[in-house]
Amino acid sequence: MVLPATEVPVAAAMLDGVRRAVASFGWVEITRGVPVTVSIGVAGRAEVATPTRAALLSTADRNLYAAKHGGRDRVVWGTPSDGRNRSYRDSAPAA
Repeated sequence: MVLPATEVPVAAAMLDGVRRAVASFGWVEITRGVPVTVSIGVAGRAEVATPTRAALLSTADRNLYAAKHGGRDRVVWGTPSDGRNRSYRDSAPAA
């Protein structure tokens, strides 16, 4: 999904809404109890040296794999100075 002129934290929050909508859908009858989750990697222009499509897609892909390796069912963006990926789900209160 491309969200032009949208700051990365805002895009991550919007995409977390998609993640939550998928999580709350009644999949039981369709999947016979197999859970359905969404992992999303987000990238913004400020995260790449040269904001080309290829660079942005590569960064989003890296963040997607970080979301999957971080436990799935989360939205990941950016890499802070401590080397950890930011995950929208990590910052959300436990349900």
